[in-house]
Amino acid sequence: MGHSRLSAAVFVATHDWFQMAVGRDIAVLFRLFLVHMLDVQHFNNHKRTPLSRYVTLAVARRSPNAEYVEQLIKETDFGSRFSDNLLEDAFLDANGLASKYGYPFEEHSVVTEDGYILGLHRIPHGRDKNNIPGERPAVLVMHGLLSSSADFMIMGPGNALAYILAEEGFDVWLGNARGNYYSRRHTFLNPNNRSQSFWDFSWDEIGDLDLPAIIDYILSVTRLPSIHYIGMSQGTTSFFVMGSMRPDYNKKITSMHALAPVAYMANTKSLVFRLISPHAKTIARVLSFLGMKEMLPNNIVFTWLGIVLCHDGSPLQPFCSALLFSIVGWSPNQFNSDFRRFDYGSISNIKKYGQATPPKYNLSQITAPVILHYSTADPLSNIVDVKRLYAELGGPAEMIKVPHDQFITLVVGGQSPNAEYVEDLIKNTDFGSRFSDNLIEDAFLDAGGLARKYGYPFEEHFVPTQDGYVLGLHRIPHGRDRNNIPGPRPAVLVMHGLLSTSADFIIMGPGNALAYILAEEGFDVWLGNARGSHYSRRHILLNPNDRRGSFWDFSWDEIGNLDLPAMIDYILLRTRLPSIHYIGMSQGTTSFFVMGSLRPDYSRKITSMHALAPVAYMAHVRTPLFKLLAPHAETISRILSILGMKEILPNHMVFTLIGMTFCRDAKLGHVPGGCAMNQLVHYAQSIVDKDFRRFDHGTITNILRYGSVIPPKYNLSQLTAPVFLHYSLSDPLADLRDVDRLYSEIGGPVQKIRVPYDTFSHVDFMWGIDAKELTLSLQL
Repeated sequence: MGHSRLSAAVFVATHDWFQMAVGRDIAVLFRLFLVHMLDVQHFNNHKRTPLSRYVTLAVARRSPNAEYVEQLIKETDFGSRFSDNLLEDAFLDANGLASKYGYPFEEHSVVTEDGYILGLHRIPHGRDKNNIPGERPAVLVMHGLLSSSADFMIMGPGNALAYILAEEGFDVWLGNARGNYYSRRHTFLNPNNRSQSFWDFSWDEIGDLDLPAIIDYILSVTRLPSIHYIGMSQGTTSFFVMGSMRPDYNKKITSMHALAPVAYMANTKSLVFRLISPHAKTIARVLSFLGMKEMLPNNIVFTWLGIVLCHDGSPLQPFCSALLFSIVGWSPNQFNSDFRRFDYGSISNIKKYGQATPPKYNLSQITAPVILHYSTADPLSNIVDVKRLYAELGGPAEMIKVPHDQFITLVVGGQSPNAEYVEDLIKNTDFGSRFSDNLIEDAFLDAGGLARKYGYPFEEHFVPTQDGYVLGLHRIPHGRDRNNIPGPRPAVLVMHGLLSTSADFIIMGPGNALAYILAEEGFDVWLGNARGSHYSRRHILLNPNDRRGSFWDFSWDEIGNLDLPAMIDYILLRTRLPSIHYIGMSQGTTSFFVMGSLRPDYSRKITSMHALAPVAYMAHVRTPLFKLLAPHAETISRILSILGMKEILPNHMVFTLIGMTFCRDAKLGHVPGGCAMNQLVHYAQSIVDKDFRRFDHGTITNILRYGSVIPPKYNLSQLTAPVFLHYSLSDPLADLRDVDRLYSEIGGPVQKIRVPYDTFSHVDFMWGIDAKELTLSLQL
């Protein structure tokens, strides 16, 4: 279920299959039905009325339960168990959530025939308003019981339905039914009045009065003839009410998508529902007498349960769901075997309907195209009831079963390098309860799983080198919308640093991770993996797990001399381009300088090279630990080699423990990614020798290999490709004096770019909060 998003939404309720979708990867599910909405032939060019006539200035407010969350954090130690991002989202209202993630947001007010003032939210386009050309079809998304428009935003970019639709070219409108947090206003009734007249409604009025008012408003603003509609649970019920009672609105609906459709409920499998429903009227009368017609306006109990007990992964989640549904199941109509209007009792029914029994909703009146998305695992929307609904609809209808097993497979993908340790850590300690499920999920996913989770295309290629290593080369060929940038896409190869992998450039997520930013900016993004890292632990002959360790007899000299040329040639062959861009981080810059020196013919294959935290000369390294160990590196290496330990940190139990316990960071599920001992030794030699030379194998081997006692220097004057050196004064590994020396020796056009922050350090180029603004914009 939806990780601590459930907590952040303060116990948002959904059906079991949809909870699974929200918790795993809702983007996959949404795209199962998105194709049904993409026929926009009905949408011609319509002039739009200026929004200033309709829009109320949207000011970010606090979430419905912000005060309780704040009190909970202050008075207990529970706040320390969750990520700051989770807690922040729990405090934000719908506008705050959209603004936090860079989406445009408008707040509108719609007045119904009976005086209710509804909050209607709009996300008119994606983060780039020009990513989809032409007119945008409008879609109204309607929430379920005890929920609000925030349901469709809380999952964040790449997962939340509202954001996905906006990025796919839709003008997204998010409705709020009367009585929820954003629609607690009336032209003269007071929701806080003890007489409680404000609360005399059911979903009958939502379908009969709220939806028509909202739809008419959207059509008035957009000047469109019809809109798409997506409803979740009660959002489907209210639509079926409208279609039955207001059949003239069918022509205003291009298509209707029902997620977990609820009309008939004769075959519900929920024991709690079946237990309580016969007594619903009695319970309702008692609560009404006590002045309690509003259910859970600011629920300290549910906030407590949602945050403390019902975070994702909690064994109590099934109980949490059952408890919530036991409360919301008090409507006397919900477990009637029929789909009828509200039952006020015989006398009131006769006055209101002209008969003792409430009339059935005439579903044959619904002529708009309806797509029913159902699951065999949904205890509330039983397949028998869905089929009955399908049979009675008057217009074109389609049933789409959520492929439960396939859906899980699509979402799970591969595992991160350290998934087993993360899983073991969660199972055998209580640390798992301290973190958001989004954090834990990202720590489990491999590079492909991360990309697919956030809706990006992902390809995995394998490149053999001259000496038999098989390298994993990853590709994100375009952004989430493959057509957002017209024309051919320049290719860029991004290379990771020491003990890292391609996941470094994905883990920060959409809007922050370099790989996604480049893809959205129109680049064909290729992510390299050096030999020995998690995605490149293969060889046509050698075994990385062999105790003799022949697989691990390499340093970054071979990465630059053999790996990079093989990957570049492969990319050029696949793309048929004459040259590519290159971005390297730390060791990714070192290996490039090696290639440029030893393989100068590759300079012409490079359009531009961007070095983040450039490392070549290391005479002025300021890290005490490095300076202390460097003189003894070869001795340490020999001892480890005798012990059969030539691979360094392949699966980091220690780092996982530290990261998950103290750092609360999904990145620690991917770093370290493994390396050869000789990679570290080679850097140690650079520190001791204060030079940039090939690997020192010892006098005899040097003579045999190089023809000299001392390893030759890398001839940087051979490097003629344009090079940009991005450096920081606070980087302890890439000191300015060493960067200046590197700058002076490069043979081609070169430029130094200083990061204007004194505290910006080595790894901040990848993971610092200012990395995007300070370095990525320069590269683009």
